Amino acid sequence: MSNPFEQIKILEKELQYYKVQLDRITGNLLSDQYTLAQAMFAENQFDRGLKVVLNLQRSFDINAPLDEFFGNSLEQVKTHLSSHKAMILKVANKDTIKPLCWLGYATDDSASLAEVRIEISAGQYLQKKPIWVNKDSELSPFEKCINKQLNISTFIWVWLTNGSEIWGALLVARDYEQTMFTYLPYSQTEMNVVHSIGGVISACIHQSIKQKEVETERLRIARDMHDDIGTELSRITAACARIQNADIGLPELIKQLDYIQKTSFQVIENIGNVIWALNPVNNSMISLVGYVREFATEYVETHQLSLKFDATELSVDTSISNDKRIQLFRIVKESLHNIVKHAKATEVSISIQITDSLFSCTVSDNGRGISKDDIEIKGNGLRNMRARVETMAGNFEIRSDMDCGTTIQFNVPI
Repeated sequence: MSNPFEQIKILEKELQYYKVQLDRITGNLLSDQYTLAQAMFAENQFDRGLKVVLNLQRSFDINAPLDEFFGNSLEQVKTHLSSHKAMILKVANKDTIKPLCWLGYATDDSASLAEVRIEISAGQYLQKKPIWVNKDSELSPFEKCINKQLNISTFIWVWLTNGSEIWGALLVARDYEQTMFTYLPYSQTEMNVVHSIGGVISACIHQSIKQKEVETERLRIARDMHDDIGTELSRITAACARIQNADIGLPELIKQLDYIQKTSFQVIENIGNVIWALNPVNNSMISLVGYVREFATEYVETHQLSLKFDATELSVDTSISNDKRIQLFRIVKESLHNIVKHAKATEVSISIQITDSLFSCTVSDNGRGISKDDIEIKGNGLRNMRARVETMAGNFEIRSDMDCGTTIQFNVPI
């Protein structure tokens, strides 16, 4: 009969062997279950994200205010992505971004959130990389700023764009508590989903802004047609009515026909201005300078004045927005109109200097000048020019002495 102690040792080894085998089988099973759970979770998050994308696309109304669309977007994101907070931020200026609307914050936080300004670096403007932060992430200075100012530690931040420019950002966040069962980090799938949602919101922002630009342009064209062409056509109609008077003599008839001819030329000129303004091919500095030169030469010669025109020779063309191009032309046009109407000048000088960042124009004459009182009391045209320049973040200056001519200078960033 064998030693009982030896039998016990043999049994212990067998038990240890079976325990190892059981642990291996159980471990593999748990591992497979965990992998399956992860796949199901990712699929679930993808389905939720797809639902948000489809809902946003269906609900977007290009004619509705963007605020309504933003509110719906935040509600969809917060609900379907199991987030505690959601926010849309907008670029305040080139260096900072500020909260625009949000969900999940206490009512008492609204006042402080409205004052938040987060600095943006030039690199972030260029790279436009999304940000994915969990509680164990090592934070960059920008991420620390978001964490501190918006009181969040686990979040996804994606940039919203209008074309190639940063418009703002979409932020989703989860609150973190010191309990393993209440903390749920964001996954790569969720980050991809939020990035896709941000793309949809960006596309809607771009469409909405473009729609407003189209509406603004339509109103501007309608206003120009009414103010310029409509007024001139009314004058032609009135002149024709006077010609129809049976008692009109030959001298008066010649005078009225001459007036109709000049006014008709003015209508043709105004139509040409509208056509030039509408053509996006002309959104360049070379086109602007060329058109100003052509217009000024014809306008000044028509009123029997001499013109000296000087402009920077551009070796490389620079693009310019349609609105800014039209505004700059209108300022020069208004300046020439004032000279012809009020200055009693014989000479006009126009100088245009262009750098990488600045459009500078000087229009001067040798006329009778403008007194300070006339500038204040009768200077509606001057005030309009100044207002146009200031809307483009430029500066406007007028220098004049009685009988010594007038100089108008304005500088606009490009």
